Amino acid sequence: MKLFGMPISFFGSNVSSKTIQTGNLIFTVWGICCILIGIVVLLGNHKKRSKVQHIVALGLLSVGILASINNLLQYLFWN
Repeated sequence: MKLFGMPISFFGSNVSSKTIQTGNLIFTVWGICCILIGIVVLLGNHKKRSKVQHIVALGLLSVGILASINNLLQYLFWN
């Protein structure tokens, strides 16, 4: 695996591929949890109309979606 055209070991990383795969899986699950929490807050906000809760819910959704996509792709395509 290369980063910026240099092998990963160039950066002093002696982490095994299994550890990286496990980390990607954990952060994928964490991203899914953020998405679920964001949906719950957004649906719970429907009656109260609190702008802060709405912003927090959208933030959780966006962080969850980006984290899930990033780590899922790394998990599936890591060599």
